[in-house]
Amino acid sequence: MHTYEQQAPEERASWEELHDQIVAVKSNVSFKELSAAGSENIIILNTHRQIVFITRSCLDLFGVDDPAEVYGCRLGEMMQCMNSDEHGCGGSKLCKFCGASTTTRASLCGEPQSRYFCITQKHTGDKLTLLIQSQPITLKEERFILLSLTEKEA
Repeated sequence: MHTYEQQAPEERASWEELHDQIVAVKSNVSFKELSAAGSENIIILNTHRQIVFITRSCLDLFGVDDPAEVYGCRLGEMMQCMNSDEHGCGGSKLCKFCGASTTTRASLCGEPQSRYFCITQKHTGDKLTLLIQSQPITLKEERFILLSLTEKEA
């Protein structure tokens, strides 16, 4: 069994690097790769676990108007997870138990995974239960994580 806690760098990509990754992903991700994810709610993360691509349906799911608002954010920050405090997503002691965090970290190690996870949104107190599926992908010789999110039906 792997420990994924130390696998991902906690630092973030520079804005220049992030911009280059956003442009590279937008111009190189294929419909075939997105279709294989099994959901319309698609997010692509860089190796720092920052958002570099997000579909319109995923933005709508979380009530975000402009994708520029979430580029560079980590998943929990975009979803307004109550545990993504001053340390950001992945920085809380509880994050090591989060299905979203462990799934994305596993993909950084080359392992596709899928599991349910639940977050409580900090401003509303709403609880969200989602199925997250992660798949490592390579675009232009750079590693990324392809995420698919599906709401759990009540």
